[in-house]
Amino acid sequence: MRRCACCSSCVRCGREPGDGLDGAHRVSFFVPDGGIVCRACSLRLDDLVPMELGTLRALERGLSASTGELTRLALDARAQAQAERLLFRFQRFHVGVELRSERFLAETVPVGGNPSA
Repeated sequence: MRRCACCSSCVRCGREPGDGLDGAHRVSFFVPDGGIVCRACSLRLDDLVPMELGTLRALERGLSASTGELTRLALDARAQAQAERLLFRFQRFHVGVELRSERFLAETVPVGGNPSA
């Protein structure tokens, strides 16, 4: 599968994070530019979302997956929390406000999928 621009190279300078990085490698995602930033560029930016590269790759797979394939896309609790944080930050950036449904979803469907008692 071809890597999408959001996690293949720094959206600021084009530097690639390096080959052979495992999914646990931490990267910084810059929502306004819609992708990861290298360590050098991250020093000049605020409001970065820390992510594991594996979480971004799983989300990338989800973008091109069929509905049937989406049901097999599994994220552990840590990856779910990272994906949720990124999704809500994207929404807030583009809409400009926190939606009431964001808080409702966070309370109703906590990370791990277990409803609160």
